[in-house]
Amino acid sequence: MMLFIVLLTYRQPLAVVDRHIPEHRAFLARHYRAGHFLLSGPLEPRDGGAILARAPDRATLDEWLREDPFHANEIAAYSVVAWTPTLRAEEVDPTLAPAASTVPAGDDPAIETTAPFPVAVFADHVPPRPLTSAYPAPFAQRLAGREKRVLGDRFGLRNFGVNHVTLQPGAQSALRHGHGRQDEFVHVLRGELVLITDVGESRLTAGMSAGFRAGSGDAHHLLNRGTSPAVYLEVGDRSPGDRVQYPDDDLQAVLIEGRWSFAHKDGTPY
Repeated sequence: MMLFIVLLTYRQPLAVVDRHIPEHRAFLARHYRAGHFLLSGPLEPRDGGAILARAPDRATLDEWLREDPFHANEIAAYSVVAWTPTLRAEEVDPTLAPAASTVPAGDDPAIETTAPFPVAVFADHVPPRPLTSAYPAPFAQRLAGREKRVLGDRFGLRNFGVNHVTLQPGAQSALRHGHGRQDEFVHVLRGELVLITDVGESRLTAGMSAGFRAGSGDAHHLLNRGTSPAVYLEVGDRSPGDRVQYPDDDLQAVLIEGRWSFAHKDGTPY
């Protein structure tokens, strides 16, 4: 589940707003009982309101908000912000913000006072990686629509990486590629993907897995040709000196001291 802050800005005079307050509160009550809403109330000055909500995703939250009489009667405009707390007070229920660390009372909040790595997290609460792709231009823009949540780093894993990846419709996982030293593994959690390898196309649905042996020479990537987002886990080791070949593009890569260095196939750096 994800946390969202919903800000409502009134579009009508308060006299009109007040006529719709009872049915708006009935709408809120339904979602409190369902566990969707956590806090709500008017802003000060009273030119709108706010709701703290949790939902599986933004699309589901939008569906709920369309049920609000304030929406149907054009009483308010809505602004929604996804939110991932990283610190919480000790008295706050940890299930509300599972990715957040605590700062005990009396300690300097600038000093980390708990273990640096959590015991467990909800994967979709880990913030997405800001950088869409490490590829050089013009390849990076081809990864639009891909969102990675780097789970392995969240736990301090050093020998292999784990990413929670969302591909929007039309997006791809990477340029088609093959690793020289790194084994790779993917497991589809939600949606449907098309796996492209040297032998052709394979349909992957939720619950299916695929693995790619290092040095096999079989280049691969995933495409989302559907109409809804697809989500999968990808796992790969961090073998030093790994090299990647891209048969469809003028690109090659080598892992040097934990960072990828990209060049043309003739060796000219990007």
